[in-house]
Amino acid sequence: GGFSIGDDVIRQRLFGAIYRTAGISSVDLRLAFSTDPAFVPAPADYIDANIEILDSQVAAFDLSRIKVT
Repeated sequence: GGFSIGDDVIRQRLFGAIYRTAGISSVDLRLAFSTDPAFVPAPADYIDANIEILDSQVAAFDLSRIKVT
């Protein structure tokens, strides 16, 4: 499932879905966040940490920014 209003993004919870993807053997999971939909993250904006979501917010992921190499 997806995220509900106020659900924090816990990195550890994402690994199961990632490793269920065929061909994935190693993961370097870094996240960037903003409340501005036009925000384009720079490399320094990505962090190796959970993201706290306020009670009035919902986490959304931009599929065009997911990189698999």
